[in-house]
Amino acid sequence: MAVAMVAVDVAMVAVDVAMVAMVAMVVMAMDAAAHSATEDAGPMDSAEEFL
Repeated sequence: MAVAMVAVDVAMVAVDVAMVAMVAMVVMAMDAAAHSATEDAGPMDSAEEFL
């Protein structure tokens, strides 16, 4: 039983991580779109800002 509970916990953490990653990608895409709309900076410029 304990092993099954640990497996469920691990699965829930994996789902949380996936959701956070999806939200982060959406935020980055929106931020890049806003930069492209407001500035005439190329995609490489916004990529350098993230790094």
